Amino acid sequence: MNIFKKLWKTETPTIEEQMEGWSDVECLTNFMKFFSRVGIGTEFIQDEHGFITAQVLHTQCGLNAVTSPPLPLDWPLEPVAFPEDYKKGLN
Repeated sequence: MNIFKKLWKTETPTIEEQMEGWSDVECLTNFMKFFSRVGIGTEFIQDEHGFITAQVLHTQCGLNAVTSPPLPLDWPLEPVAFPEDYKKGLN
Protein backbone atom coordinates (compact mmCIF):
# COMPACT_ATOMS: atom_id res chain seq x y z
CA MET A 1 0.00 0.00 0.00
CA ASN A 2 2.82 2.42 0.78
CA ILE A 3 4.26 1.87 -2.70
CA PHE A 4 1.00 3.03 -4.31
CA LYS A 5 0.87 6.14 -2.13
CA LYS A 6 4.40 7.05 -3.16
CA LEU A 7 3.66 6.42 -6.83
CA TRP A 8 0.56 8.62 -6.88
CA LYS A 9 1.85 11.30 -4.57
CA THR A 10 3.26 14.24 -6.48
CA GLU A 11 4.72 17.08 -4.54
CA THR A 12 3.98 20.51 -5.89
CA PRO A 13 6.33 23.19 -4.55
CA THR A 14 4.69 25.94 -2.53
CA ILE A 15 4.70 29.50 -3.81
CA GLU A 16 7.30 30.37 -1.16
CA GLU A 17 9.57 27.60 -2.43
CA GLN A 18 9.14 28.76 -6.02
CA MET A 19 9.86 32.39 -5.13
CA GLU A 20 13.23 31.50 -3.61
CA GLY A 21 14.58 30.72 -7.07
CA TRP A 22 13.16 33.80 -8.81
CA SER A 23 15.35 36.67 -9.94
CA ASP A 24 14.17 40.21 -9.16
CA VAL A 25 12.78 40.53 -12.70
CA GLU A 26 10.88 37.23 -12.39
CA CYS A 27 9.50 38.31 -9.01
CA LEU A 28 8.17 41.61 -10.41
CA THR A 29 6.81 39.90 -13.52
CA ASN A 30 4.89 37.38 -11.43
CA PHE A 31 3.71 40.12 -9.05
CA MET A 32 2.23 42.04 -12.00
CA LYS A 33 0.01 39.04 -12.82
CA PHE A 34 -2.10 39.94 -9.77
CA PHE A 35 -2.91 43.49 -10.97
CA SER A 36 -5.99 42.40 -12.93
CA ARG A 37 -7.62 41.31 -9.64
CA VAL A 38 -5.87 43.35 -6.96
CA GLY A 39 -6.25 47.10 -6.55
CA ILE A 40 -3.47 49.06 -4.89
CA GLY A 41 -3.70 52.69 -3.79
CA THR A 42 -2.47 55.18 -1.24
CA GLU A 43 -4.18 57.57 1.14
CA PHE A 44 -2.65 60.51 2.96
CA ILE A 45 -3.13 61.07 6.67
CA GLN A 46 -3.45 64.57 8.12
CA ASP A 47 -2.63 65.67 11.64
CA GLU A 48 -4.81 67.95 13.79
CA HIS A 49 -3.29 71.05 12.10
CA GLY A 50 -4.13 69.87 8.57
CA PHE A 51 -0.58 68.90 7.60
CA ILE A 52 -0.10 65.67 5.67
CA THR A 53 2.25 63.62 7.83
CA ALA A 54 1.91 60.01 6.68
CA GLN A 55 0.49 57.73 4.04
CA VAL A 56 -1.05 54.26 4.06
CA LEU A 57 -1.10 51.64 1.34
CA HIS A 58 -4.48 50.01 0.58
CA THR A 59 -4.55 46.62 -1.14
CA GLN A 60 -7.97 45.25 -2.14
CA CYS A 61 -9.21 42.11 -3.86
CA GLY A 62 -12.98 41.86 -4.22
CA LEU A 63 -14.58 42.75 -0.90
CA ASN A 64 -11.41 42.02 1.10
CA ALA A 65 -8.80 44.65 1.86
CA VAL A 66 -5.68 45.19 3.91
CA THR A 67 -4.11 48.50 4.89
CA SER A 68 -0.49 49.06 5.82
CA PRO A 69 0.52 50.77 9.03
CA PRO A 70 0.97 54.54 8.53
CA LEU A 71 4.24 55.31 6.77
CA PRO A 72 5.55 58.68 8.03
CA LEU A 73 6.67 61.20 5.43
CA ASP A 74 10.18 62.64 5.70
CA TRP A 75 8.69 66.13 5.87
CA PRO A 76 5.09 67.22 6.57
CA LEU A 77 3.20 68.58 3.57
CA GLU A 78 0.64 71.37 3.59
CA PRO A 79 -2.39 71.03 1.30
CA VAL A 80 -2.76 73.84 -1.24
CA ALA A 81 -6.11 75.56 -1.72
CA PHE A 82 -7.57 75.39 -5.23
CA PRO A 83 -8.13 78.71 -7.01
CA GLU A 84 -11.79 79.73 -7.46
CA ASP A 85 -11.46 79.49 -11.25
CA TYR A 86 -10.43 75.85 -10.97
CA LYS A 87 -13.48 75.00 -8.87
CA LYS A 88 -15.80 76.42 -11.57
CA GLY A 89 -14.39 73.98 -14.12
CA LEU A 90 -12.60 74.39 -17.38
CA ASN A 91 -14.37 75.11 -20.66
